[in-house]
Amino acid sequence: MSIIKTKGIILAQNNMNDNDKMVTILTPNGKIGCAAKGARDAKSKLMAGSQFLCFGDFLIYQGISSYNINSAEPI
Repeated sequence: MSIIKTKGIILAQNNMNDNDKMVTILTPNGKIGCAAKGARDAKSKLMAGSQFLCFGDFLIYQGISSYNINSAEPI
């Protein structure tokens, strides 16, 4: 499980389950598709950082089938 720290901008977002989102992040190294678990919850730390066209610092780790966002801090 590798952890990636990068800057990026959210290009697309899709709702998955009740509280999850699937986002596409444009980074200096290319596009990455990530799952933001619990990002649609009212008290989520990922809510602001996973909005459309949000530029920020992202901490991403590779899960079993896709990348997951651990933290997102808007700039």
